[in-house]
Formats: sequence, C-alpha cells, structure tokens
Amino acid sequence: MNILYMSTMNVEELIKRLQSVKDKTLPVRVIEEEDNDDPNYWLKPTSSFEVSNTGENGYEVCGEVRLIGKE
Repeated sequence: MNILYMSTMNVEELIKRLQSVKDKTLPVRVIEEEDNDDPNYWLKPTSSFEVSNTGENGYEVCGEVRLIGKE
C-alpha cells in the first residue's frame, strides 16, 4: 500500500464527517489547503462525483472517488 493511499480520507470517514453536519442543505465548496484567492469551486448535484473501483483499468491496485468542483 502506498503512502498517498494511507494518508488520504476514505469514503467511510467522509460520510461520518458529513453526517455530523446539522444542516444537510448546505452547499459544498471545494478549496485548496492554502487559499490563494483562487476561484470558488462548488459541488453540483450532477456530474460532481466519479468512482473508479479497484481492479478497473488504470486502478488495478487502488480505486478512488473523485469529487469534481465547478466554478
């Protein structure tokens, strides 16, 4: 298992954190760890979520979930 995989949040951890949010109607904004006045990226209800499962082409060792923000 590589270091990147071990140091990133997984789906289960993300769900737990999101479940702790009281107002489930809040929008989700994507930011970089360091805010440099870059554009705001928001998760839209459609086309903001992609999954590549472990074993699929290009993801033979480790799959991933991608949250895609749009300005």
